[in-house]
Amino acid sequence: MKKPDAPAETRRAPRDGPAGDAPRVTLRGVLLARWALLGVLSPLAWLQHVMPAELGLTPAGLGLGSVLALLVAWALVNLLAWRHSRAERLHPAWGNSGMQILLDVAALTGFFALTGAAANPLTTLYLFPITLATQVSQRWTAGIALASAVGFALLFAFPSPVLDGPHGKHFAGHLAGMWIALAVSGGLITLFIHRIAGALAAQRAELQRLREASAETRHLAALGGLAAGAAHELGTPLGTVRLLIDELEAMNPDERAHAIADVRSELERCKSIVHDMANPELSARTLDQSEPWRLIELAAHLDVDVSPSRLHVEVTNAAHEAPPAGHSLRVISRIVRELMTNAARACKAKATETNIYLTIDAASGHALFTVEDDGTGMLPEVAVAAFQPFFSTRAEGRGLGLFLARAHVEQLGGAVELETVPGRGTKIRVLLPLLPRAAPDE
Repeated sequence: MKKPDAPAETRRAPRDGPAGDAPRVTLRGVLLARWALLGVLSPLAWLQHVMPAELGLTPAGLGLGSVLALLVAWALVNLLAWRHSRAERLHPAWGNSGMQILLDVAALTGFFALTGAAANPLTTLYLFPITLATQVSQRWTAGIALASAVGFALLFAFPSPVLDGPHGKHFAGHLAGMWIALAVSGGLITLFIHRIAGALAAQRAELQRLREASAETRHLAALGGLAAGAAHELGTPLGTVRLLIDELEAMNPDERAHAIADVRSELERCKSIVHDMANPELSARTLDQSEPWRLIELAAHLDVDVSPSRLHVEVTNAAHEAPPAGHSLRVISRIVRELMTNAARACKAKATETNIYLTIDAASGHALFTVEDDGTGMLPEVAVAAFQPFFSTRAEGRGLGLFLARAHVEQLGGAVELETVPGRGTKIRVLLPLLPRAAPDE
């Protein structure tokens, strides 16, 4: 039974890419440049042939046919090399860009020998292959520059009617100067272009090192943020555990049983906090790794004691109809819980009855969480510094709650807004995209 033909994609030569196929890309660049060179030399060869004989650019006995034969052979070689550049595997000779450029030097030498030899004014085109060789390597550039100088020197061995004239001796000195200029120019091109290339390579290496150092700094900063967050969150359960243990001896059996259960619950909470700290990179990509959940589930994860204030939770219709969120529910609940805890502390400083309002809303692909209280509010200078690390108006406060909450929100691509009126309360809005941001390409 005959096998079906393979798909067209399997028979196609590999595509050129920025990485892994650099020799093929360089070879095609060299071959394209050769087509351009042939396009320039062909009409010039015809013009030189039809020029008056006084120019003496064509040695005796050789006509336009010999020049055209050389150009046609040169073009055929380029055509074969171009077809070979599409092969799956490059031949060591045909696929070597340096060898192709060396062939151009030989062909240029033949062209000049047939069209005036050293007296041909186009001999400066030897700089063309030298410049192309800079795309291959420093060794090839030096080799091509040397080959070009040798090719120019060989042209002096071919006859040229111009050098046989009355001023031939002086013109020969001029041509010798052109040869020296070519050799010096080739050497300078080899030296300076590759020095520039080396400097660029060093800059790329330094840039890569700085990127790695920056990534390491971010990791260390993330670890510091995790440590600060863990210390901040461990304070409440550990304080509760210590309080319960100090009062165990004065409790009756039933109270002691409840206290032990509470201690176990707080220890589990501490264990969860320490487990979260085991991840050293607190980044949006890490936090985004979560099962989708509905906004209406958030209220069930907010175990916050706001007494003596009264808590009012409102879930809007838009939140009920919103698509599932892609961020970590644990992280979002931690952020909202921290805002509610700060609101409860602000309300405790007020003698009258206070309330805390939590609104869960959604709009335009974003979740909106609003925590509002009618506590003491903030003075303008306090509101400005509220999200700064280690700033707190309480003597026992660490000043990390709001700072870490905003840091987490910004890492998730969201924003935090604060409104406050001294003596009347504070409102904090958290705007978060329902879906995580796309991770950048590495």
